[in-house]
Amino acid sequence: MDRRTFLKDSAVTVVGTALLVDCAQKTPDTAASAPAKAADPNQPPIDRPADWDPVAFNTARGKSGFIPEKYMADILGPGGTEKHLGKHLPFVPKLDPSRAVAGTVAIMFGDTSKGYSAHPNAAKTAEKPDGHWYNWIRVAIAGRPESEVETLFDNWPMASDKVNGKYTGFSDPDPSKEDGKNTVYLAQLPPGAKAGDTLRIWGHCLTHGEYVDFLTI
Repeated sequence: MDRRTFLKDSAVTVVGTALLVDCAQKTPDTAASAPAKAADPNQPPIDRPADWDPVAFNTARGKSGFIPEKYMADILGPGGTEKHLGKHLPFVPKLDPSRAVAGTVAIMFGDTSKGYSAHPNAAKTAEKPDGHWYNWIRVAIAGRPESEVETLFDNWPMASDKVNGKYTGFSDPDPSKEDGKNTVYLAQLPPGAKAGDTLRIWGHCLTHGEYVDFLTI
């Protein structure tokens, strides 16, 4: 091959390579530009999504059957988020250290500082034989499904020794004060959970269905 032919072929190779690189740079990254996959309401996410919206997720989940249809009508009505859905979202109160229990996380429902109604609780009665409280709460460290632990509550305002759930009160040691809105649920912490961790809280209200949110402790 003479020098002229060699230089010509080399030029074609260089230009061709440059075009391939240029095309690669201009080809849209479909994975990066694709919209985020919506959370499946049938299966609560184990890790906190970057765009997590507990009101939107629990509303969608409720429409999928995890909240009684009659109560969903209230949630979807005027003021439904504040009066009905919000009062079922968990939060961690600043509990008096004397009432804290090692190995548990204190949980209340309905953070009034966010404009939500506080969640009431009620004992079993002849008129309401099932009572009204959260009968189970599942807590997992975000991103670690194997860490999930379930706490059961078989009665209110005092769970029996047959379950691992316990109650205390927030403003008063008695959880039954203020129509049960004083109730603090002491749920089991996953092994290894520590301050600063984000937890997925998934609970079931006997009267109004299931609710999910993420909290940092």
